[in-house]
Order: sequence, then structure tokens, then C-alpha cells
Amino acid sequence: ESGVDRALEIRPEMKVKKSEVMVNQYDEKKMSSRYNPKIDIGLGVTYGAPSPELLTEPGSNYLVMAHLSVPVFYWGQKNKQVFAKQMETEQTNLELEKTKDIIKLQVVSGYYELQRSQKQVDFAFSALDNSEKNVVVMLDRYQEGLSSVLEVLDAELFWQKTYMNYIKAKLELNMAYSSYLKATGELSVTQ
Repeated sequence: ESGVDRALEIRPEMKVKKSEVMVNQYDEKKMSSRYNPKIDIGLGVTYGAPSPELLTEPGSNYLVMAHLSVPVFYWGQKNKQVFAKQMETEQTNLELEKTKDIIKLQVVSGYYELQRSQKQVDFAFSALDNSEKNVVVMLDRYQEGLSSVLEVLDAELFWQKTYMNYIKAKLELNMAYSSYLKATGELSVTQ
């Protein structure tokens, strides 16, 4: 379970989907704010003639402005546009959940494949050990004259096959380990 949690934290797909959700939530708020009342306030100062008392020497003129804008009729345009943005956000949330499920599935299946490969290596090692013992027994029997050369060669051929199976099992274990590291997000190109 900790591998799944770690993968959900460090996988780049999750980071991308989370940022998409945040962008859509921001766009939703921005769309809704277009239709809110707005107030603009401004202050200004000018210096020059004519002054406020209409004197010939320059003076300061002060200016204060306020502007209130209240949207009254948009014929449901706000509701439609905000609803569309909400649906985009919901779709992105669903994509995020889908990505989470895919990552969880990849990590769990990678873990079980790793366990299966380890059992296969253990089994192949046991078979290799048994075939080595069989070769020793067949050589002893051959030296005592109880078995033929063909039986010794057959035992050695069986040992070669079990050794090859052991190597294949080790290869599959390493591939499963790499797949698991990739699924958890811990495998990088630089490693």
C-alpha cells in the first residue's frame, strides 16, 4: 500500500492531472467573477493652472472617481458558462480518478508479478540444485558401471535445461523489478 501512495505522489501523470484540476477550478472562479458586481475607484492629482480658485498661479487639483457596474440581464448566460466550466472541472476530476486507478493497478500488478517471478526463481534454483545432484549421482553410477554414457549425457542435458530455465527466471525477475520500479515512479533514465 505504501508503494501505491508513493507512486501517487511522485508519478508525473498525477502531477499533470492535479495541475489541470487546479487550472479548471481557477477558470471556473474566473468565469463566475465576470458576472459579479464591480466597483472601480480612482484617485488623481494634477498640478498646474488654472488652480481650483481660478488663480493665475499653478495649484493642485484633486480628483476622486468611483464607478459601480452591476450586471442585470444576461439572459442566463452566466449560468450556462459557469455550468460549462463546472462540467470541465468535473471531467478533469474524473480523469484524475481514472489516472489514480490506473497507477494503483500498475503498482499492484507489478508487485504481484514481482512476487510470482521471485517464486519462479526459487523453484528454478531448486530444480537446478536437484539436477546438479542428479549429475553427480549419474557420474558415480557410470564410474561404478551401473549406468550408460547416454544416461550421464541425459542428466547433463537436463542440468543445462534447468540452468537455462534458472537464467530465464532471473531475467524475468529483473524485468518484473524494473516494471515495478517504473510503476511506482522510482525508475528514472539516469539510474
